[in-house]
Amino acid sequence: MIEQRLTSRMVKYWETLQKGDNIPKIEQFNPGAIADLWQRCFKIVIYKERASQSYIYDYVGEELDDIFGKGLVGSSVKSRSASIPAKKMIEHMEKSIKELQPNILEGQFVSEKNQVVKYRSCLLPFGHDKDNVTHFIIGFSWRAF
Repeated sequence: MIEQRLTSRMVKYWETLQKGDNIPKIEQFNPGAIADLWQRCFKIVIYKERASQSYIYDYVGEELDDIFGKGLVGSSVKSRSASIPAKKMIEHMEKSIKELQPNILEGQFVSEKNQVVKYRSCLLPFGHDKDNVTHFIIGFSWRAF
């Protein structure tokens, strides 16, 4: 199944970059290494603000525009919570931040086009050093009904 392929390939790629560190550095990430999957990915940047943090879409693959709509880049994950499983994504990102490990998330939601979307995603934590998560690369596979 493509879902298994996407998640297992992305985790395997993350592990090759990890090289004994807790998490790989974002500077090591090369979209070309997963070129056939990259259009099904998000890149999220974490901005820390006093006692909280914001999760901002930095990149959204073209194939994801079909189910999430255009205009995500630069917006907050929380601001698009009506059309995206944002609450679950944030919970799983926070878990990955604590554990410094990839996280698999699956479920369903209703898209802006009123389609039921069943999905599986792979959340990969990255940072500028080995202990602080600053980015996520999220692979996303789905079927819309």
